[in-house]
Amino acid sequence: MQVDVIRILLVEDNPADARLVEWALSEVVGCRFDVIRAERLSEALQCLDGPRFDAILLDLSLPDSFGLDTISQIGIVAPTVPIVVLSGLLDDELAFEAVKGGAQDYLVKGQGDGYLIARSVRYAMERKRAEEALRESERMLEQAQRIAHVGHWVWDIASGHLCWSDEVYRIYGYQPQAFTPTYELFLAAVAVEDRQRMVDSIDASLRGRGPLAFEHGIVRTDGTLRTVEERGEMDFNAAGNPVRMRGTVQDVTTFKEVETELRRARDDLELRVEVRTAHLAEANRRLEHEVVQRTRTEEILRGERDFIAAVLDTVGALVVVLDGKGRIIRSNRACEQTTGYSFEEVRGKPVWEIFVAPDERRGVKQIFNQLLNVRSPSEYQNYWVTRSGERRMIAWSNTVLPARNGAAAHVIATGIDITDQRKAEEHERQRMLELAHVGRLSTMGEMATEIAHELNQPLTAIASYSDTCNRIMKLPTWNVDEVHEILGEISGQAHRAGEIIRRLRSFARKEDSQRASVDVNELVKDMVYLTEAEARWHDVTVLLELADRLPSVVADRILIEQVMINLVRNAIDVLGSDQSVQKRVLVQTWVNDRNMVEVAVSDTGPGLSADAVKRVFEPFYTTKSSGMGMGLSISQSIIESHDGELWVTSQPGQGATFGFVLPLETEVEVSNAV
Repeated sequence: MQVDVIRILLVEDNPADARLVEWALSEVVGCRFDVIRAERLSEALQCLDGPRFDAILLDLSLPDSFGLDTISQIGIVAPTVPIVVLSGLLDDELAFEAVKGGAQDYLVKGQGDGYLIARSVRYAMERKRAEEALRESERMLEQAQRIAHVGHWVWDIASGHLCWSDEVYRIYGYQPQAFTPTYELFLAAVAVEDRQRMVDSIDASLRGRGPLAFEHGIVRTDGTLRTVEERGEMDFNAAGNPVRMRGTVQDVTTFKEVETELRRARDDLELRVEVRTAHLAEANRRLEHEVVQRTRTEEILRGERDFIAAVLDTVGALVVVLDGKGRIIRSNRACEQTTGYSFEEVRGKPVWEIFVAPDERRGVKQIFNQLLNVRSPSEYQNYWVTRSGERRMIAWSNTVLPARNGAAAHVIATGIDITDQRKAEEHERQRMLELAHVGRLSTMGEMATEIAHELNQPLTAIASYSDTCNRIMKLPTWNVDEVHEILGEISGQAHRAGEIIRRLRSFARKEDSQRASVDVNELVKDMVYLTEAEARWHDVTVLLELADRLPSVVADRILIEQVMINLVRNAIDVLGSDQSVQKRVLVQTWVNDRNMVEVAVSDTGPGLSADAVKRVFEPFYTTKSSGMGMGLSISQSIIESHDGELWVTSQPGQGATFGFVLPLETEVEVSNAV
């Protein structure tokens, strides 16, 4: 049987007390304690420079240190090692101050056997691990706020005290060590033109006229201008007087700039497409007129040809004319400007040998041959390689011009350089993934209490089974089968806790977006399992009605899991605050009449108003008192990126149903941009 070894640093200058502790720990069954003794604080600090200890038993009365200062000095050198104080005095005030100063427990010498000391040490170790986990969670939350440029603040109305998170300091350009946040300091940073409106908005919130929601400019300490969005909720006491305001501030400058730039680019692109279309329409009309009037004089024909050439050279789009073998017989000035090759350099050469990379030539040739055989307009995208070696993505519209005998005579390819557009789309996709990840971390933070409770159950069971096993094995005779059964229970509880942690880590991890075949039913089961603790916490029953043999879909599992857990948690939140209904959430899956997989989450809550149904997917719109209004907006972006649709139906007083549809795996079109 494997015995746990716990390495303890015993800091005790009284040899008799030290021997008593060592003897008591040696009598503990089921765990071995490796005790290293130090008689002075200086010796203890030297020991802590060596191999790591699992716990420290500390006497507060040492020759070179006394009282609570001993705890603080040990804590500086070994902040992650739990400390259990050994004292000869039964002093509740001292015990309280010791725990407040960093100790995990306070034991009186001679008032407990080895099992009491061992249990105190092990409990102290577990509490220390829990504290470290909580600190790590807080660091992750701070990092998430930094990534999303979102800070939070609290304003105490009575005292006027204003508390900022680190991200608020970063947004406003202040140093936490150099500035104490005040209402006046905050107003001084607000842009002059927005200052009075901000004051009016805050006064309205103080008078109970709704939450604070205000977008304004700020002037940072370095003189730079930024745009931020403030949101706040006012807390009132029983008498209706304002007590405090809590809120968030987010730097939306980059978002506004990108939004403006995308709008400008869209307008410019629409204008260019409109102009290009008009020019091409005119060119086609003149080409048709030239064919009809072919019998006219050669001079008129040459004039028409010269006119067409001028039109092609003024068009912003790339225009290439190929013969039946793919050789270039005409290209316009846009092609020369984009590729760096003049028309004379490429005339008569196959287009794939000049502009197409070797690894993409086969695909381009296949499309060209299909175009000749089908003889219908087609659209295609592939990279062109310029003279400098740069790869530019071009979106082509291809048309075949047949000869009089019916054979394919020429192929006209009109292209638009969409390289910058693709980069912008990829940037937006990465931004969506970052927001989705922040949303998952925020969800994990919101579920922390329920998750801790869920993990505490198997941990408590393990501790109980372990104590039982220890008591049995102290008996003169004990049944091996009974101990094996208890150990089996311990193993089962450990696997249960491990499964909870595995699912949490799987949900919270951050990876590159990868799409693969996904079993939606299995995904639903996993996410419902993850929210079981929260459902029990709110007295909510979650039911499943899953279709048999549901077809797979091609999707990013992590992102679809996030959508699923958002919908289930929203339903639980609605029911958790309503005591007048039967609290039930129903999750269903099926294949709809459009041959798509559909998932629906229904609740028995109060439902949504008509206005809420219209606006529920808008960014920052929420019906929750503490919500940010981004969960459903992010979920909609995720589903739409999978060629699906997120929907909602509701009637006031009759609950609400949120759902989404995804195309089947066999219907997903895989686009190879060559």
